Amino acid sequence: MKIIYNWKIFVIIFLLSTLHFQPSTSQVSAQESSPASTVSADIKAKLKALQEEIASKANQLKVEMGKKLQNKVYLGSISSKGDNTFVLNTKKGDKKIEIKDYTDYLGGGKLTFKNLAVGDFVVVLGDVDDKETLLAKRIIKTQALKVNDRQVVFGQIISADKKTLAIKDKKDQQITFSFDSKTKIKISGKNGTSKDLKAGQKITAVLIKGLGGIFKARFIYLFPDPATITPTPSQNPTSS
Repeated sequence: MKIIYNWKIFVIIFLLSTLHFQPSTSQVSAQESSPASTVSADIKAKLKALQEEIASKANQLKVEMGKKLQNKVYLGSISSKGDNTFVLNTKKGDKKIEIKDYTDYLGGGKLTFKNLAVGDFVVVLGDVDDKETLLAKRIIKTQALKVNDRQVVFGQIISADKKTLAIKDKKDQQITFSFDSKTKIKISGKNGTSKDLKAGQKITAVLIKGLGGIFKARFIYLFPDPATITPTPSQNPTSS
């Protein structure tokens, strides 16, 4: 009887120990769901990071495109006129120009849109909209140049003397050209002189090719606020 009693006690202890160490249903469920929860959280984190990266790249692309479309420079002859637009025949094809309330004019007395005529040669600065129309900020009337000899440059002055000007363009390339007493210099719509050409200023210039392929400025315009105006030239001369 004593042996049987001890055996029963052993069985009871064994069963109790088995129940004690057996994981509950909730524990098993938690253990099984834990890896899935971790994977789900990891996927969400990666998706969020991807969305942020896409948004950042999209914003960067928008900014870069905005820079490309702002402050363009076109030059050519007016081929036709509308009520508040005209078509400019340029070296790169016809460009539509739209006149805005803020458009101002330079050249030949009191120049206005009404004074512009078909055949006039002009330099136009402005922004390009989503329809590829240039919204004119400034229109400069000048004499026509031979297509193969004309160049328009934009950059920041790095050195200037009485006869030569050196600028650095948007690609950090140096462009050097000459000017003389016949070169028209304008600043804020007023006549300027060579004394106004100082290092650090941003300018746009119409150049003509002279003897030996040396470029000479026919017209120089100094921007009154060089920190905010950065037009992209329609074409560049050979950089040094």
